[in-house]
Amino acid sequence: MILLALDSATESCSVAVLEDENLLTELTDISGQTHSKHLMVLVETALRMTNLSIQDMDVLAVTRGPGSFTGLRIGLSAAKGLAAATRKQIIPVSCLEALAWQSGFSDRLIYSVIDARRNEVYAAGYRWSDDVLIKEQPEHVCDVAEAIQAIREPCDFIGNGAVKYQQEITALLGSSAHFAPGFNNMVRAATVGFLGFRQWKKDKRVTRLEELSPQYLRKSDAQLNQNIKVSSIKEKHDR
Repeated sequence: MILLALDSATESCSVAVLEDENLLTELTDISGQTHSKHLMVLVETALRMTNLSIQDMDVLAVTRGPGSFTGLRIGLSAAKGLAAATRKQIIPVSCLEALAWQSGFSDRLIYSVIDARRNEVYAAGYRWSDDVLIKEQPEHVCDVAEAIQAIREPCDFIGNGAVKYQQEITALLGSSAHFAPGFNNMVRAATVGFLGFRQWKKDKRVTRLEELSPQYLRKSDAQLNQNIKVSSIKEKHDR
């Protein structure tokens, strides 16, 4: 099976082409510029490098979140557009699960952490059982201290949130906190494609285009700011 994988959920933008579990090519942009400027260029370049066309793809995989609201919309919109034009199906993949896989096999708890801004993180806990990655803590959004307050054991942290809040995490957990190398804290499209293939192989489960939506876990900054504004106006009115 030939699969095209896309990710633009965080500060990096990544595209990969896989044949089953084998990576054919992967391109990543970390310039920090608007993903809408680079994502389709990366798609076109990846297809050209593999001498394939979008019609040669059997299925698409894309990150569904959590992550940047704008980045998620760009990635999902691109995947939907390609799928609609070619009648391909889409497999959504969790950013936090992809990061946990990138952490590698470990006896320790794996904690995927993505920066959610506003001093908050998106997080989830995973653990290996034989060769199966089990989710022990559900995906959630909270501040860093709250995210790790229940951790009472050595733990592997991965993700841009772990990088940003490494000092705070270390202050709370000390030597029990272990961190992934810097290059591994970005979601990789190769991992997204690998997980997409495994899901397809397991149960052929895909998501209908009209049902495919981002997993934000919280309201957008614009919505939060609007709520603050409305509350402020209400308080002034009540005085």
